[in-house]
Parts: sequence; structure tokens; C-alpha cells
Amino acid sequence: MANDLDLHAQTYGEDQRFYAENMLTEKTYCRRIIAALNGRSDIRLLSLGLGHGLTARELNAGLSGRLRAHVVLEGSRKMIERFREQSAPAPALDIVECFFEDFSSDEKFDAIEMGFVLEHVENPGQLLANFHKALADDGRLFVGVPNALSLHRRLGQKAGFLDDPYKLSEMDLNYGHRRYFDLESLQACVVQAGFRIRSSQGLLMKPFTEQQMQSLDLKRPVWDALAEISRDYPEIANSIFIEASL
Repeated sequence: MANDLDLHAQTYGEDQRFYAENMLTEKTYCRRIIAALNGRSDIRLLSLGLGHGLTARELNAGLSGRLRAHVVLEGSRKMIERFREQSAPAPALDIVECFFEDFSSDEKFDAIEMGFVLEHVENPGQLLANFHKALADDGRLFVGVPNALSLHRRLGQKAGFLDDPYKLSEMDLNYGHRRYFDLESLQACVVQAGFRIRSSQGLLMKPFTEQQMQSLDLKRPVWDALAEISRDYPEIANSIFIEASL
């Protein structure tokens, strides 16, 4: 299934500029999901996309012994091949090669996660609505997206370096991004698709650009603190996390 998604596979390599930041953000995203599912067992989990592969591995390991099934949808064969080359076989993990929009199943899932997906797809509202019927009555939907109004983008605009925080850069386009959300627009998109928001959180507090942050040579405890502090400030966090239900 050769398609345009294969062209973006290279943007998930370890040599990419935002790799370290993305890894921290994804790990925080996974910790939030695992915490939200605390106390549940026999979980049927549906993941949209492989990306760096970290989310699938972290969730599968973090929910080990509590998963009945973990289905991962991925439209890029290159991404699937790379994941299988880099990852040991995981319990209950089933990768399905298909576009998200084409997926159809009579099965109901206890958790559906869309980590950093909605900024890529053509119609995020329709995608959310399509998966509404796949969520079990007491299930949870988890969404993560970059934030147009993050602290560093607000600062860049105030300083005159960024004329429009919602404008996609050339790098955004290379990564296959189609839009930026802010907290309000993301919440509205989720609600309009028929879900009820249970929690909105931040995933990383980022005061400055990636290059400036790296130049500070911050130690790991500082990065961890920035991730934890962001929890209560989704309006200005670098990325937004939402937990929703039916």
C-alpha cells in the first residue's frame, strides 16, 4: 500500500530536530493514559498511528497484564516495517495496515488514543465522529495535539518573531501538519463529535524555542518538572492532552 504517508516516515527519525522533545512529550502522554486507566483490566485498546513507535511500546508495556487486545492502525507500510525491525514482539499487539478513515469494526474498545493525529488529518471532526461508535459505553478517548498558543509561541508573537501563531511553518508542512489547535478549538472539536470532556491537561511547558531550550543544557529533572507543571496549564502548554468519554 504505497501512499503519501510513506513520504513522512523520515520525519520520525532520531536525527530530526525535535526528536528529544517529542520523546519526552510522548512519554508524558503515555503516563497520563496509563494513570487514567488505573484500576481497569481486560482492556481493549485502539491506537491510531505508530509515529516514532514509542507510544505503542510504552502503552503495551505500561498496561502489561491488563490488555485483552491492543490494535494499532497505521497507513504507512514503511512505518510498520520500521516498527517491526526496531521492536520486539509485544503481547496482545496487532498492527492493522489501513487509513484511519477506512477502519471499520463491530468491536467496542475500552480506550481509543489519538496521540498527535488530529493535526495531520483532512477532517478531524469527522474522524472523531467515526470513532465515536467504536468506543465502549464506559470507555475513554485520549487525544494529544500541539498547541498553537503555547507559551513559547505567545512569546514569539509578542516579541515580533511570529506574526500568526496558527500559521504553519515549512517544517510543519514537511511533517504533514494541516492545522494548529488551541485548547478551545480542540475541546470544541471533541464535543461536536459527541464526546464529553473529562479532563484537559498540558503535556510540556516550553518557555522558549527548541533551539534555545537545548542551548540551556537543562538536566533531566528540569525537563520532567516542565512536563509535570504543564498538567494544570493546557492553555499555554506546548501540547494539549484531553481525556473524554461518551
